Amino acid sequence: MIYVAGHKSPDTDSICAAIAYAELKKKLGQDAVACRLGDINSETKFILGKWGVAIPELLENASGKQLIIVDHSETKQGPTGIENAEILEIIDHHRIGDLAPTDPSKFINKKLGATCTIIYNLYLENNQEPDKNVKALILSAILSDTWMFKSSTTANEDRAIAEKISQDLGLDMEKYAMDMFKSKTDFHEKTAEQIMKNDYKIYEFSKGKSYINAYELVAGADELVKRKDEILQEMEKMKTEYTTVMFVIVDIMGEKTHMFVLSEFENQIAQEYKIEFKDHYSELKGLVSRKKQIVPVLEKIMN
Repeated sequence: MIYVAGHKSPDTDSICAAIAYAELKKKLGQDAVACRLGDINSETKFILGKWGVAIPELLENASGKQLIIVDHSETKQGPTGIENAEILEIIDHHRIGDLAPTDPSKFINKKLGATCTIIYNLYLENNQEPDKNVKALILSAILSDTWMFKSSTTANEDRAIAEKISQDLGLDMEKYAMDMFKSKTDFHEKTAEQIMKNDYKIYEFSKGKSYINAYELVAGADELVKRKDEILQEMEKMKTEYTTVMFVIVDIMGEKTHMFVLSEFENQIAQEYKIEFKDHYSELKGLVSRKKQIVPVLEKIMN
C-alpha cells in the first residue's frame, strides 16, 4: 500500500492533493490511500462535505511504509517515522526543503499557486480524466491556496485550470470561492491555543526554528485582532520552543495582513517590511502570501 500524505496542520491544498493523487494512482493500477497528518480545518471540512468525499484516515506513524509526499518537502512537516519510511515521490510548489530520500525518487517542484495544479496536469500527462468530485477538490484547492487569484503566488496555469474545471462542473466560481472562504470564519468558538494551531508551518533556519501560523479570513479579521492579548499569551508559551513565533491574519478581500511577532529578530523583521511593531503587532497592506512574502524574509534574516 502506498500512503499519500501532505503536511502537519493540513490546509485544503494538502488534503485535496493527497486525495486527488491517490485517486490517480488507483486509476493507474496501484494501491494507494490518501492520509492526513492532523485535524482538517473548517474550510476543508466544508469542501469535503459538499462534494461527498470522506475525510482521509490519520497517519500516526510512517515507519516502514511507502510514502508519497505532497505540498511540502520538509522533514519537520512530515509524519512521525518519516526517517524510516520509503519516500517514492515528492510533489510540491514551495521552496525545496530538507527532505532527502536515500533512494532515488520522483521529485516535482513547480512555481505554481497550488500543488493541485501540478496534480491536475499529471492526470492529463497520464491520459486520465479526474472524476467529478476529484475535479471539484482540485478547483477548491487552487481557489484556497491562491485566495481566488489574489495571492502573488498565482500563475496563469492555476487560473486556466480553475476556470476550465468550474465550466466543466457548471459552477459560479466566484460564489463558490466566497462560500469556501466564509466557512473559515469560525474563530469565535475557538480558544487561543486552537487558533494558534489552525494552519501552522515550522521552518528550520541556521539561527533557530520559526513557527508561522496563517489564519485566512474573508470577513471578521478586525474581530480576531481584538483577541490580541490572549493570542500573545499563547505565543509567549510557544516562545520557549521557537526562536520566532509569528501569527498572521490574512484579510483576503482587504488584501492586507495583521501580523503578530515574538522574536529576538523583531527589529530586523520590522526593517525588512518597513513597518513598526507596537506591542508586537503591525498591519501590512498587500501582504497575503506566507510562501512568497513571509518565509523568504525570515530566511534572509535567520540564515
